[in-house]
Amino acid sequence: MPVKRNILLVFILMLISVSGITALQFYYSYTNYKVEKNTFQKEIDEAFTEAVDSAFSEHQQRVVRLFKSWISDPGYIAITTKWDSVNKATVFNLKEVKSKTGNIQVSMSIDSYVKRSDSITPEARTAIIGHLTKHVAADLKKGVVWYFTQGLGDRLGEAYYNIPIARNILDSEFKKALGKRTITAPFKIVEAKHYNGEKYNTITIDVGVKTGTGPKLKAYFINADVFLLERLRWVIGGSVLLLLITLACFWYTARVLLSQQKLNVLKDDFISNMTHEIHTPLASIAVTAQALRQFSHSPEEEQSYLDIILYQTDKLNTLADEILSGARLGAGAESKETVDIKHLIEDAVQGLGTEALRIEYNPRGVINMEVYKNHLARALNNLLDNALKYSDSESKVVISCTLTAKQLYISVTDRG
Repeated sequence: MPVKRNILLVFILMLISVSGITALQFYYSYTNYKVEKNTFQKEIDEAFTEAVDSAFSEHQQRVVRLFKSWISDPGYIAITTKWDSVNKATVFNLKEVKSKTGNIQVSMSIDSYVKRSDSITPEARTAIIGHLTKHVAADLKKGVVWYFTQGLGDRLGEAYYNIPIARNILDSEFKKALGKRTITAPFKIVEAKHYNGEKYNTITIDVGVKTGTGPKLKAYFINADVFLLERLRWVIGGSVLLLLITLACFWYTARVLLSQQKLNVLKDDFISNMTHEIHTPLASIAVTAQALRQFSHSPEEEQSYLDIILYQTDKLNTLADEILSGARLGAGAESKETVDIKHLIEDAVQGLGTEALRIEYNPRGVINMEVYKNHLARALNNLLDNALKYSDSESKVVISCTLTAKQLYISVTDRG
């Protein structure tokens, strides 16, 4: 009982340890998930802000390209030059061709063009267009629309302020910004008023060129939890692996403890069986020796008693040899051999001495079988010894054999 209680205590302590390790692993994984979730939220907000800035920059570049196409069109803007002899500079004159009202022309000289041009040349045209385009690009970055002429200013303001930022460009820029942060979760960009309350979403940004004039957009993510778990796959995989290793160690330790318990039981059974095996032939030798000493016998009877003593002595020697060679109860400790079951039973009966007269056995011919001879002989001796010991001294003990196609049944019947 103390051994069983100790094993139970070990099992309880191991179970508590495994439960503690499991709880710690779950807590560790959950903490990592929360950290990853906060990092994800920060990254998508930064990426969305970056995408909006990139989309604004693309919008400005698109307006600059439109402006360049307008002033490059002779049918819309006529560009002429003349030489200013006082300031020693070429003066460029830009005039709207079709407009009749408002400020339709502007004159200027530029520092980047120092050549004298009395009439417009391709080089001069390229210089003035490049200068104006660069000037407009710099002003748009500051949020300023410069009116060179009334028509150009109106067109520029219309294109810059009233044409919304292209949604496909914003999607593309947001995807690029997310890619820099290795975020591949699917998303949608919607107006904040149409947002349906998804768990993971970005900050809301007004994408109007003028503050408060454009739509307020935000992005939300679909199945972001799956993406986060994918990011944590190594952490989760490591935790699961550690748990499996812990459970495997627990199982192996439990198996070893149970095996040790079984070995202890087998050891106790072995000692008990060996005690019985040794006691039986010793008792037979003692009874036979006392009979020889106390009573007078004929030479034939004395020889019979001596044969019994020698037979039981041989049994003890055989048993001692098995113990010394590491034999154990059960098949596998001894190789099988073919024996005559009839002779095996007769030898067992003969070893009982005078008690053999109470044995009734009618053999039915020769029965040869491959068996563990020593183990079968000991089992038969034990059965006969117990049958004689626990039955009336006047009753008979009957041995019978039944042979089937695959098995041999040996029964010992007494009237105890």
